[in-house]
Amino acid sequence: MLDMIKPAAQGSYAAYVEHLKSCPLCPELKKRCEQAEALVQTYLRDTRKP
Repeated sequence: MLDMIKPAAQGSYAAYVEHLKSCPLCPELKKRCEQAEALVQTYLRDTRKP
């Protein structure tokens, strides 16, 4: 999966995925917790980098 993601965004994507694996709040809230949302925003910014 990471090979389909721009190199600039691979680290932030991996951080988001690792967060989801260990966060007790995300499944409980049935949406992203504040930390997960911040990680997604970082990933999205990284995908827009040239």
